[in-house]
Amino acid sequence: MTGLSYYIPTTAEWCGSRRFQASAQCTHKQCFCMDQEIFGQIARITDHLYLSSLQALTPNRLRQLGVTQLISVMADPIPSEVTAQVERHTQIPVEDIDYSNLRRHFDEVADRIAREARRGGKTAVHCMAGVSRSATMVLAYLVKHQGMSLFEAYKYVLSIRPCIHPNIGFWRQLIAYEEAHRGYRSMRIANDGVSHSTTYPASSDGVDWIYPATKHRSRGRKYWSTN
Repeated sequence: MTGLSYYIPTTAEWCGSRRFQASAQCTHKQCFCMDQEIFGQIARITDHLYLSSLQALTPNRLRQLGVTQLISVMADPIPSEVTAQVERHTQIPVEDIDYSNLRRHFDEVADRIAREARRGGKTAVHCMAGVSRSATMVLAYLVKHQGMSLFEAYKYVLSIRPCIHPNIGFWRQLIAYEEAHRGYRSMRIANDGVSHSTTYPASSDGVDWIYPATKHRSRGRKYWSTN
């Protein structure tokens, strides 16, 4: 199964707490996963940076927004009518799985976005759904070039595109990237079998949670929550 159907969860609980599963059909009515408008939007992150699904990147929309550079974070081929609308196109052929190595591309993509902005251009970063791979790249850019902590970057992007949800492997890479660039970790992973430095318990169902690293700000709260 391909496309946005991969990201449709089965119940309201899944929408707020777990990685969306393939071949599922959502049956509830009041959840962002049911809102195709959200997935179909091209989210404006900064004046020169957009985050999107592939579906939303129509030639007409790219022209309207003045996008000059396209960064595709997916292995599938990109339609030629889409790439023909931009001056520069870079494809990072990775799958949305925990062990994909996105970190080795963080600097390259972040620097390409920054260079395009200095030229006066605009970049659109996308994957299939604009949820995990491309969102991860945008977070890395904000950490490196916009002076944000990972905590700040995630809260900011989440407020603009509430469906973002990097997989747990990408979170590990982002946390390590922030520590390498900024000298600290602003977020932690609870019940992470890889990292032994975490301090927060997982929920009763064993789901991995993302927390702010500062204890008094996060104890007992799931970081993705907007409450």
